[in-house]
Amino acid sequence: MLRSDTGRWILGDHAQAHAEAPLTSRMPRSGLANHIIDRTFVAGGERWIIDYKTVRCDDAQPRAFLERHAEERYRAQLERYVALYEGEACRCVQQFSTSCRTSL
Repeated sequence: MLRSDTGRWILGDHAQAHAEAPLTSRMPRSGLANHIIDRTFVAGGERWIIDYKTVRCDDAQPRAFLERHAEERYRAQLERYVALYEGEACRCVQQFSTSCRTSL
């Protein structure tokens, strides 16, 4: 993460920056729900929500694996996070770390 300009920017000094930000919301069916947002901050007039994921895959091409599975698997979670900041323009980023096995 710290090897890339993007990673350093995400972890840089930003307004309203929080790591492991604990938030609570009211869910229609289940009552209160607790959420932990890995990293959030405001930059350029937008709330950034960063969600870190470690993914294991049995695929020789981790990027293709992530493109196939990430959106469907984590979309609802990111939508819940955006709803916590109602009224703010939000940008969501998933930052993946992969551990993939390949067959030789």
